[in-house]
Amino acid sequence: NWHSQISSLLVELQWKPTLTIRAGIGQGVSLVTPVAVARYVAAIANKGTVYDAHIVDRIVDPAGSVVRVVEPSVYSQIDAPDSYWDAIQQGLVGVVSPEDGGTAAEAFSPEFIAAGYSSKLAGKTGTAQTGENTVDIENTSWFVTYLPKDEPEIAVVVCVPNGYSGSSSAAAIEVISKYYLDLK
Repeated sequence: NWHSQISSLLVELQWKPTLTIRAGIGQGVSLVTPVAVARYVAAIANKGTVYDAHIVDRIVDPAGSVVRVVEPSVYSQIDAPDSYWDAIQQGLVGVVSPEDGGTAAEAFSPEFIAAGYSSKLAGKTGTAQTGENTVDIENTSWFVTYLPKDEPEIAVVVCVPNGYSGSSSAAAIEVISKYYLDLK
């Protein structure tokens, strides 16, 4: 019995053209963390600068004095023409736009849209299949956004294991976006 299992695993290790296609849309062997996705959606928002991830921006002592400030540091730069970045950004705006018939627009509440919050976002949903099973409930729900779309300040990533579909994460995006924009 173990011979059959090993043979099956070896067949899966052989790279095929279909695996290139599946990897290109984030399926199959693609593995990312939410922090990695946040870094790259931020790079899209700022047209190519990939920053190192930091957990804190400052350390404060019990008296309230700043002990250390962690400055942003650049990890790498993605060199691409502005026209590429503009096209990608416009696509992300379209995904969340009710006026453009965006695929994620319907996931937001009518109140969120009516208050104008969705018009300040650029984003993308994703549904990652986690195995060979065809049961949708096992899919991982992803939603990435940056805001405000015209002068981005933050990137937000919501990842819900067993979240069914990408649009299932929209409620969390709503809460986070409203909170951030209302603070401004």
